[in-house]
Amino acid sequence: MIGLFCIEVNRADCCQDIGQGERYNSPSYVCKMIKTGLLFIALLSICSTSFAVEVAEQSPGMIDELRLFYEEDEIYIATRTPQTVWKAPAIASVITAREIHNMGARNLMDVLKMVPGIGISRNEQGFFMFDIRGISTVSSEKILLMIDGHSLNKNYIGSGLKFIADHLSVKNIRQVEVVRGPGSALYGTNAFVAVINVITKDTKDLEGLEVFLTGGSFKTKKIDVLGGKNYANGVQVFGSLDYWQTDGPDLLIESDLLTGTPFSMAPGYADTAYEAIELLLKVTYKNFSYQGHYEKNDRGIYIGFGNAITKNNTLKYNNFWHELSYQLTVNESFSTNFKLYWDQFEQDASITVFPPGFLDFYPNGMIGGPKAKDRTIGGEILFDYDMLKNNNLLVGFQYEKLKQYDVKSISNFNPKVSPPTYLGSVQDISSWANWNKNVNREMFAAYIQDEWQVIDNVNLTTGVRYDNYSDFGDTTNPRIGLVWNFVKNGELKLLYGQAFRAPSFSELYNDNNTSLVGNPDLQPETIKTYEAGMGYWFTNTLRGDLNYFYNDIDDLIVRDNSTSPAQYANLGGAEIDGIELVLSGDYQRENYWKLTYTYQDPRDADTKAKIPFVPNHRASFSVNYGFSDNLISHMDILWTGERTRPAGDPRPAMDPYTTVDIALTLKNIFKNFEIQGTIHNLLNEDYSDPDLSGPSQFIPNDYPRAGMSALLSLSYKF
Repeated sequence: MIGLFCIEVNRADCCQDIGQGERYNSPSYVCKMIKTGLLFIALLSICSTSFAVEVAEQSPGMIDELRLFYEEDEIYIATRTPQTVWKAPAIASVITAREIHNMGARNLMDVLKMVPGIGISRNEQGFFMFDIRGISTVSSEKILLMIDGHSLNKNYIGSGLKFIADHLSVKNIRQVEVVRGPGSALYGTNAFVAVINVITKDTKDLEGLEVFLTGGSFKTKKIDVLGGKNYANGVQVFGSLDYWQTDGPDLLIESDLLTGTPFSMAPGYADTAYEAIELLLKVTYKNFSYQGHYEKNDRGIYIGFGNAITKNNTLKYNNFWHELSYQLTVNESFSTNFKLYWDQFEQDASITVFPPGFLDFYPNGMIGGPKAKDRTIGGEILFDYDMLKNNNLLVGFQYEKLKQYDVKSISNFNPKVSPPTYLGSVQDISSWANWNKNVNREMFAAYIQDEWQVIDNVNLTTGVRYDNYSDFGDTTNPRIGLVWNFVKNGELKLLYGQAFRAPSFSELYNDNNTSLVGNPDLQPETIKTYEAGMGYWFTNTLRGDLNYFYNDIDDLIVRDNSTSPAQYANLGGAEIDGIELVLSGDYQRENYWKLTYTYQDPRDADTKAKIPFVPNHRASFSVNYGFSDNLISHMDILWTGERTRPAGDPRPAMDPYTTVDIALTLKNIFKNFEIQGTIHNLLNEDYSDPDLSGPSQFIPNDYPRAGMSALLSLSYKF
């Protein structure tokens, strides 16, 4: 039962329907939802058209200019070349700095939760978990996270979102690109169900200095400093600093795994405090560029690794990387880009798994300290060649040397027996009971992509990537995408892609645990995705998008309970289909709105039982309105449908919930001075995320989420 990093439940492991959500999944309910949605869309369309006509009457030609402005949103990650979202061979979203600022986003989570197809919840350790198109795992390792095209996913756990994303600053973001669907044909591992690329600002966005001071609920204190300068000799320098400290919300845990025993600390409050610092530096000179990023955070563990409330925990992570690149343009048709990079991730933890007095021993609590360092050194070269007027060819090669080292276990118990034996003091047990091991991995990849404008209104993109890993072998992943502008104001996308996720070092090599151990014979997870998307401009300012997707997933890495202790194995499979509906209007720079609806039906590939913990339905509505050039308002409404439990869990399904966030921005009241106030969960919605232990019911009343909170931010641009 005891395991510092192994007490978890994989959703693909317990994919059975207990019938709790039938009224939400029935045909009549879906029809009612669709009818209501269509009525709302019709009303919005009428209002939008009226507004657009009014604007056009007031200023002839303005509509065409605004349509031009709206279409300027470009996405890079779909093909590694800039394209408008509408023409890119991918189902994608772009969130600009304007939108991020107006919504008063605290972090990347506030931005991503409004993207169709994405849901965000928390686990018992306080980490954010993403579900994208019906797939959710504890570590969110099936999503590739990048900053300016640089991967943040870590070998140890396979994820970039788990340790890093919730602390990333949003003040230095130019835009966030999200591709929903496989991306391994260009990016390799982890680009399984989605690719997220955070593009940061540079001197084109800011030349000077900008300072943000933020404070609010839970004793939150935050400072952001951004600066950029262009020098006469051609050197361009941009940097940012972000510091964030908070005590976190008071979330009452009424009962936990140890409730009913004399050493339980429940009821008690979750540990939600954290402190983080982030630094970004970008330097460009002629064809050379350097980028470095550093993040350090010290966070609470929410409920805890043992599903029991404890005190005196230290969970620290350091993540930093450097990238040097050179861009050479030979002529108008041929260019190449070469980059070298070095990444370092360090984990330093001292965790009280169970409180003082546990099992009538452990006077200071049952303490463990899993430590490790993770390093990646790599390089990539990309050739870009316009073979013909309407044809572009990309060819790339990538090599990485990955190393996990300084793996240590510091503990006051023996994890190899159950119940654990008390060792009398906290000591280094690495020589005989290490939690993982020092290990190396090498990866080589080659990829090719061809973009061809077949005729004026038809674009065809094909590509394939070959990856070879020193520990499990090779994998090949193709893609094909057809974009057809079948009418003047509309396009049809037909897409197919395959992707893989390499097993992480924790899945391969976790050891000396009575609950769950690794399996060095694991093979990568695989997915085949079929997509169809249609977009149409109803007016110059009103657009609708309807997407269909089908995911066929094999070789999911799940917990095999047939062994003792349990072991990771390639046993799972899933089939998910669904639709995404987006309706948006953009009239003036500060007057825009967006309505989204997602339906997804995730099923176990063998039993066809519904996969638990993810909703069938999700919807959102955002509206931004400028009362004047100086006063701007924003509102985000997010509705999440019912989430079912796994088989054997007698608790009812999680009720639907709705959160409302608002922001009010007062601009240029004194030169470049700005004030912004935000309120999150305005209606103080009482909601929780499901306890992932299923029938074990370690946390019977689930994981509570924060109620209403407020922040006030002051900024000045020098």
